[in-house]
Amino acid sequence: SQRSVDGRPTAGGLGYWVEGQDARFFRDKLPTQSLEEMVVDEQGRLWAATLGGIVRVEDARFTAIDLGDSLAQNRVLCLCKDERGYWWFGTDHGVVQYDGWTFQTIRSPHIGPTRRILQSRAGPMYFATLNGLVRYVPSIVAPKVRLLRVVADQLYDGDAEIEISTIVRQ
Repeated sequence: SQRSVDGRPTAGGLGYWVEGQDARFFRDKLPTQSLEEMVVDEQGRLWAATLGGIVRVEDARFTAIDLGDSLAQNRVLCLCKDERGYWWFGTDHGVVQYDGWTFQTIRSPHIGPTRRILQSRAGPMYFATLNGLVRYVPSIVAPKVRLLRVVADQLYDGDAEIEISTIVRQ
């Protein structure tokens, strides 16, 4: 088995070492022992794709993102952040886009298990899938949303129309 800089096994954890200082090791912070890909965002947070979901690490705080957070599938094989600030996750079931609030699965018979995601300078996304290479141009139109529950500041008559505003970031 692999060992961290202080000689302890690294399986299921994350080692942190600054040269000249003692190593720190966080055990059982990753949902699985398999770490597929990592990206550091502009805020310095580490995002890790694992076979048990996404893990975000910030100042030694670990946040897991998985099925319980509406991620379509836990087996995340790759990740990419686009120029709009959206995250793209490649899974065994295709691609999931995350805008910081909502997960949206990109549904297409052409997109299968996705192993790599890149964005071109012109804007389109490229997915390396088991079905081949897919070029995808994201829409700036907000997806249709089905509300399962609404919490409001007052009671509304069942026959009255309620306007729900949406904000689409571009």
